[in-house]
Amino acid sequence: MVTMKTSRRFSTLLTIGFLVTLWLPAITDAHTNPDHSQPITAANIPQLGVINRFGEGLIYGTRWTQRGNLFVECASTGLWLYDGNDVEKPPHLLDGLARCLNFDMNADGTLFAWASNDVNNVWEANETLVYLVDTRTGKQQQYSMSTKGGCTCSGDVQTVALSQDGSLLAAVDEAGVIDVWDIASGKQLFSVRASALFKNRQVVSLDGDLEIRGVGYVVEVREAKTKQVRTRIFGLDTFFTVFSPNGKLVATQYARIINARNGELWANVPGDNTSAAFSPDSKTLAVGRRDGSISFYDPIRLRETILSKGGNSGEVLSLAYRPDGVMLASVGRDAVVRFWDIKAGKQLYAHARGNLALARVRFSPNGKLIAATGNRSLYVWDTISGERYVAQHINEVMPEAQWIYWTTIPLNFSPYQLSFSANGSKVSTSDASDHVSVWDSQTGDLRHVQKIIPGWSAYFAADGTIFTAIEKRVQHLDPTSAAPDSPLQTFYPPFKSSITLLTVSGDSAAIAMSDGQQIQVWDVKTSTKKATINLASDQYVSNLALNVEGTRLAIARENGGIEVWDIQSQEMISQMAISGYLDRWVLSEEVFPIPMAFSPDSGLLVVGSSISGQLYFFDVRSGRQLRMMNLHRNGITDLQFNTGGTRLASAGLDGAVFVLEIVNPTTF
Repeated sequence: MVTMKTSRRFSTLLTIGFLVTLWLPAITDAHTNPDHSQPITAANIPQLGVINRFGEGLIYGTRWTQRGNLFVECASTGLWLYDGNDVEKPPHLLDGLARCLNFDMNADGTLFAWASNDVNNVWEANETLVYLVDTRTGKQQQYSMSTKGGCTCSGDVQTVALSQDGSLLAAVDEAGVIDVWDIASGKQLFSVRASALFKNRQVVSLDGDLEIRGVGYVVEVREAKTKQVRTRIFGLDTFFTVFSPNGKLVATQYARIINARNGELWANVPGDNTSAAFSPDSKTLAVGRRDGSISFYDPIRLRETILSKGGNSGEVLSLAYRPDGVMLASVGRDAVVRFWDIKAGKQLYAHARGNLALARVRFSPNGKLIAATGNRSLYVWDTISGERYVAQHINEVMPEAQWIYWTTIPLNFSPYQLSFSANGSKVSTSDASDHVSVWDSQTGDLRHVQKIIPGWSAYFAADGTIFTAIEKRVQHLDPTSAAPDSPLQTFYPPFKSSITLLTVSGDSAAIAMSDGQQIQVWDVKTSTKKATINLASDQYVSNLALNVEGTRLAIARENGGIEVWDIQSQEMISQMAISGYLDRWVLSEEVFPIPMAFSPDSGLLVVGSSISGQLYFFDVRSGRQLRMMNLHRNGITDLQFNTGGTRLASAGLDGAVFVLEIVNPTTF
């Protein structure tokens, strides 16, 4: 018995110790690096590395391993692993290129499978892939559910599951097709429709050695000749199924309790239910509801007791029991994981590391703080310690509309413009409303609100002024003046359509604007037009970027093509392109603009993919691609260099902010 405990503890320590090395990309300590103040240029891009990251992102689900050695959070930034016996210790991010929206693991957490398909956004990558990582060996595998032959299946992964013995990996797509693979060999064994499997049919494996059949809500894998059951797979028929540990009951979406063996209805749990979890002894079903409350339901006596009334912000997305049954974890729409003492009926502590998708990122002038705004949210971190000072919902909405917080589609996304005050003590935000909000950057307290008319397209310039586009005119406003809603000046560019994009140079002396096909650059001081650039009739502007001096303009087209122009000569300097962008008519309102940023010396153009999360570095004069980094686990939405050009920050729909810096080449 002593040997078993020692072995298990040793195995756990090995697992957690190994996971420390599984960061992607690797984080380098800037304070021990003598080159950390070196400006980022085209010449030293090979030495660029990630020195810090902020934000755990949207949290979709949580679970303890069966043995209790790990607590796992499935998030838009990946799988975060905590010590299961002390969840307050800092977590480790599991290696992998994709976010986690649905996952499964073996008993001790040495084998993880997850899917990254976002059902809210049809234009994201990796929808048909299932990811598998063995933390003992570091081996990573990918399995594809792409359409096969004449199959009409979508291939978009909806649910993943590991077999009871950990030997098989299974996944079901949105069309109800189940694929099963042998993990040891990587060989696919089955590809069968769930509708056929759960009608008492037996399907023989592709190699003829095994057969698979549905028994109620359980999938059994048997030897074809002997009919001996080799293993079982749970939860492959619907996106939301929670099995009792004894395998007798299953809770489906909205907490309908079903007999797992015959599929018959056992009981209906009343209420507007959104999540559920069985206790380790299978005698209690914890139920989360849309109003944030949590209740316990006895499936035998059909009795209910309340743990918390509205203890979570918005609906409860996920529930998980600790294996000893004394603690329950819940996830709310605010991306906070709360831990509850079940017997005492009270909250013990919370993980407030999660955050919503991000769209803007800015350094404070002194570089000590970094702020990001997302979908109706504001976050501020200390760039050295990583401590989060502010996590604020800017615009509160009714609980039934809080799904908007989680969307990653631009049509329903509300990114707030963002800027720091000169001393960094305040941060200002604004969207398409009629005011600018000013917040304390340390506490998140709202200092005051200033009435202006930002319009639908706004830009906070480096000098603290604001440029706003309203139909076919641009207003220049000073929010610190005695009359903040009175324009300093108004530009009237002769566009055919309304202005959709604008950007301002780093010195606040030039402004570029576009109606989607034509781009104009104006001198702010004299209010005169400096340049006019027209795209071809079949090309449309995705985004614009000016260098610090306003002498060069980068134009990103919606097909992923990029042009760099010299403003004075009105001649194109170079062209480049990034991959993954399709026809403009398909993507116009479903993909975020392509973010771009010039290095302070104007020799480097950094471009992010708002679809895949890849970061590209181009030489401005030649257009040559210098480097590509797999950074975010969803689209990149914004890029910014700090004042000295020594650091680059990126924000993404995965809820993460990365800070990059020139590091010692030996760290690669």
